[in-house]
Amino acid sequence: MCKIETVRLRSIEPEDVDLIYEWENNPYNWFISETYQLYSKFMLELFVREARDYDMTISKQLRQMIDILEDGVVKTVGTLDLFEYNPIHRRAGIGIFVSEKYRGKGVGTKALLQMVQYARDILNLHQLHCTIAVTNNVSLALFQNAGFKITGTNKDWLIRAEKLTDVYFLQLLLQTK
Repeated sequence: MCKIETVRLRSIEPEDVDLIYEWENNPYNWFISETYQLYSKFMLELFVREARDYDMTISKQLRQMIDILEDGVVKTVGTLDLFEYNPIHRRAGIGIFVSEKYRGKGVGTKALLQMVQYARDILNLHQLHCTIAVTNNVSLALFQNAGFKITGTNKDWLIRAEKLTDVYFLQLLLQTK
């Protein structure tokens, strides 16, 4: 039985391109991420280079890789993104992806709570927000367990296989020091 010892966030590295390529080009993930295009490795290499070179205030986003220590071996198992970063209004959107093999093992919860702490204590944000399809019970539970509250519903927001789906809008108001 494998044991996940720690979960940590880290900056994106050039070595991550192959994993990101696999995850971003998997059509199964597109409905959740609202991405509907294939990315070339060249495009992702540029993204990684820019993510490392640009200040978050310029790019308005921050991608962190989720690493775990499992049975003494470090593995990269997902990503956690801040987007639509707005330092004036002190808010950002947040999204998480955990590879299928590591879902339901507490990885997402630990990574999300680390980013919430970073957003509050380092970025001095007042709130984080996200949208989750009403049918995505796993993500809904993850964010609600981290303190996010449903504050609205966007009707017919997503389409998959010609079926319209509503999404919940969730917010977490952060207590800043």
